[in-house]
Amino acid sequence: MKRILVSLSICAIMFMYYSSASIAFDMTTISGSAQFKSSLLSKYMKKHGYSYIEEILYNGRFKTNLFAARDAEVIVKNKYDTVLALVKTDEKGKFSVSVPRDNNYRIAVRFHDLEIEELVSLSDATSYTVDLGHFDTETVESWFQLPPLTYCYTCNIRLLEMNESL
Repeated sequence: MKRILVSLSICAIMFMYYSSASIAFDMTTISGSAQFKSSLLSKYMKKHGYSYIEEILYNGRFKTNLFAARDAEVIVKNKYDTVLALVKTDEKGKFSVSVPRDNNYRIAVRFHDLEIEELVSLSDATSYTVDLGHFDTETVESWFQLPPLTYCYTCNIRLLEMNESL
């Protein structure tokens, strides 16, 4: 009886060891970045905590700036729409999260009032970049909690703040 109990205990320990090892082996890391475009000056955006990435030129004459989407919420789901991970981007717009290995993932990125969801393969999910599009000046400035223009009847508060930040 004692010998059977010891054998069963050893089998149970080995089973738990190999089960946990196989679970750890079936994990993968999804990483990437979220970014958006805006025409606001990089110095102004930096003052409000957004990292400048680069300037983009369209059709040889239209310029816009590319910024990191900090504090964007990244949701990773499997093919059954089960949430596997929820993480926020850092100040450089980057994220990284470990999830169970699968062939495809649904990655949703929420940034302010915008949500983008895409189906991404495992090979693309290891260095995934989501472009959240172009945000106009009024939309971006609404994130900063600036005083309204009616606050000062004889001056433009936004213009003064931009000039001071430069």
